[in-house]
Amino acid sequence: MDLQNNDKNKNANGQNLQQTKVHEGHRERMRQRLANGDLDSYQTHEIVEMMLYQANKRCDTNGIAHALLKKFGSLTGIINADVSELVTVKGVGENTATIIKNYLAVFRRYKMEMLKSKKRLMTFNEVFNYANTLLEESDREELVVICLDNSYEITNVKTWQGSVNRINVLAREIVGFCYASKGVAVVLAHSHPSGLARPSADDLGFTKMLFNTLKSIDLTLLEHIIIGKDEYFSFHKQDLLLKYNQEYEKTFGSNCMGKQELVLEE
Repeated sequence: MDLQNNDKNKNANGQNLQQTKVHEGHRERMRQRLANGDLDSYQTHEIVEMMLYQANKRCDTNGIAHALLKKFGSLTGIINADVSELVTVKGVGENTATIIKNYLAVFRRYKMEMLKSKKRLMTFNEVFNYANTLLEESDREELVVICLDNSYEITNVKTWQGSVNRINVLAREIVGFCYASKGVAVVLAHSHPSGLARPSADDLGFTKMLFNTLKSIDLTLLEHIIIGKDEYFSFHKQDLLLKYNQEYEKTFGSNCMGKQELVLEE
């Protein structure tokens, strides 16, 4: 009986050793492809596998990668998931979930440092590309506020994060940030992860209120862009900001602004 158990243990250990060698060989081939600059040819599950290597030094991460993709749908969905959601996937512990979330922090820092080289936003396309770079990877609503001086140079940028379909931010928070940033003009951009860039009633009401509040303290709202999956909505291009300005001047007078208003070039 003892001899049979020993044989079983030897067989099990031998199989485990063989599996480990297979996994190590697979990882080495993956690393070699990466070293050769072949990342663009990776399938999504292979990229997720490599993300998991840091937390899983020996075990096969292929199954975990497929399980994550099945639950969250995409690489973006995985990275944007909360730690509490990630740990519900078999094979993902708190340490692994934290490492996955760290990738998002690294991506954000990388984008912000890349954008620091952009000092001035003169045109709508420059504004759109700048804001889209900050918002493109999120599966939740986010709001970006960009403050500019009278030469269109960026004085400050801040991002607010929300839920899947809502951002809870008060107008006074944005106004306070803009005033402290010592700019004269403001650009807003926020994402609609649903893909549709159509403004909601709340978007319209909030933008008008913010426009009036900013104008009352000599700040100009130059643009508010809603960015969807494959489309965008521009309050400036749809003449909504012009309409808000006309209504403001009709109510409070045309000489209430002490500073000359700025206009983005097309």
